[in-house]
Parts: sequence; structure tokens; C-alpha cells
Amino acid sequence: IAGIRDIVYVHPDRFSPHASPGMVGEIARLNARLAAARRPYLLAGPGRWGTADHFLGIPVSWPQVSGARVVVEIATRRLRVDPSQGAHFFHNVTSLRVGFFTVDLTRAADRCDLDWLEAQPAASESAGVRHVELPIPIEVRLDASTRRGLVVRPA
Repeated sequence: IAGIRDIVYVHPDRFSPHASPGMVGEIARLNARLAAARRPYLLAGPGRWGTADHFLGIPVSWPQVSGARVVVEIATRRLRVDPSQGAHFFHNVTSLRVGFFTVDLTRAADRCDLDWLEAQPAASESAGVRHVELPIPIEVRLDASTRRGLVVRPA
């Protein structure tokens, strides 16, 4: 998946299950703005996207994230839930060919360069949600047969 220049994410260290329902409106507004501009984006955050239980992640519905071209669920020591693998959005994810994978930061093989992401200038930022516009697009590589994914950042 190529050509993604926007990343919308919730940093795992700033995630609060109590504040997660409040993040939904901000994510929906960013989604609407990016979708209207025809700018697909990568959406990343801790726990499960679309969960009914806000203590397990962020309880968005599909229309609130429909512009995402790639969705990443991040597991951490603090928020250790079984990944959804996009099951609640299955029809949308498969029919629209949305990349969906989990990064488990408790496993040595899984990595997420949050320091690099935080070093990028924010197009918008709140207490929980951050939007980054990159000058050069990222590339996302997914291999369902090996169940591996990779986001290649710009050089």
C-alpha cells in the first residue's frame, strides 16, 4: 500500500481508557476531513479499534474511520488485550482492502518507532490524538501468508 502521507494515532503512553470515548469525535472529524480531501491515512493506537468496551481500546464505528487505508492495533504491557484483527470491521476491511494488523510491543520481534513519529511535526494534536502529515509518503507491506506487516517510513 503506497502513497499514504497522513498518520492519525493515539500514543500508547498517553492513552487513558477513561478518555477513550472522548477521542472518538476527534478521530471522526479528522477522518471526515481527510476523506473529503481524498487523503487515505494510517490509523494507529492502543488496544482494539471499534471495541464496544472503551477499556479495551477506542470505540469508533466504521463510518468514523472509513478513510483509513491501514489500521494498526498496538498492544502494550499496560493494555494487553487480544487483538481483534479487524473482525468487527471484517466486511469493510476485506471488501475495501484495508490493511489491518497488530504490533505487540511486549514481543521483541514487534517494533513501532514512536520516537520517530513523535519527532514529526503535528498537523493537529490534542491530549490524546495526533495527526501527522508527511512530506514524503510511507509504504505499507503486508503478507497474509506469514502474518507479517511492515511500515516503511520515508528515507
